[in-house]
Amino acid sequence: MRLSYEDAEAIVGAVFTAGGFTPHEAQVCTAEILDAEWRGKTSYGLELVPHVLAWGAEKQGEPEIREEGPASAFVEGNNSVGPVVAAFALDVALKKAAETGVAVVGVRNKWPWLTAGYHLRRAADEGFIAATWSAGVSIVAPHGGSRPVFGTNPFGVAVPASGGAVVFDTAVTAGPASAMRDARRLGQPLPEGTAVDRSGRPTTDPVAARKGALLPFGGHRGSGLAMMIELLGGAWVGAKTGVYRPGPRGFVYFLARHDLFGCLEFHEVAEGLVHDVVNASQNPSGMRVPGRGPVNFAEAREVDDELVARLRRLTPDS
Repeated sequence: MRLSYEDAEAIVGAVFTAGGFTPHEAQVCTAEILDAEWRGKTSYGLELVPHVLAWGAEKQGEPEIREEGPASAFVEGNNSVGPVVAAFALDVALKKAAETGVAVVGVRNKWPWLTAGYHLRRAADEGFIAATWSAGVSIVAPHGGSRPVFGTNPFGVAVPASGGAVVFDTAVTAGPASAMRDARRLGQPLPEGTAVDRSGRPTTDPVAARKGALLPFGGHRGSGLAMMIELLGGAWVGAKTGVYRPGPRGFVYFLARHDLFGCLEFHEVAEGLVHDVVNASQNPSGMRVPGRGPVNFAEAREVDDELVARLRRLTPDS
């Protein structure tokens, strides 16, 4: 069915309200989910509503600042819902970066943001260069190994530009972790080279991959990046690190003013690079700039009827 943003907002908001979320929690989670849905990242959109709803049942408290310096802070999420903790921590980072020029905020919580780019875009729109990374549940084998050690360990970077923020976010895996869920649901194979079974043999079977491990992109390069994120997104904030240290996930925000080094025309220079990239092809319209994909929140999107029906059944009036 075709679903407008307003209708989707009403459905998702009603689900979260019925699940005991505060108005603020419902608004924050709905906004991040619908941003992903309307940008075409459907694996992090409406499909995740039941999962986020379940997270709310494990909440132990509100996110809070435990340690603080002029340009840094450590936020304990207290198992609150990921998007709420992520938004809280970003607000802390934005305030400190505005005051000091830079900010580093570490967070420990069972769940991080849903999509890194959503929060980074907000920082870039306020004129900051921003980066974030997170150490996740161990489902990725290191290069040359067959046992899961790393998480998918997503990371992202965003910069302001005169034509709109340039936003890049990705995981370290050769294929997205959501592909396992989607392939299993649709009865389809995984792409070649993205997973191994529990014996370390390459597999395209999503069930065998879940019992085995996903693989990092780029061989030793992706594996090395995953290891650094485990250390800087896990160990650094006292969170899960490999299989050696179990526990809640960790993530970090780094923000800096775009003119920190005196380049007052940063926005224009950044847009110039966008222009260079687009015009590097004989077919400029086919070139993709990270974070600049077409999105129209005023336009209705096609959404699976059964998914909408499942969401409606989660509300008291269904």
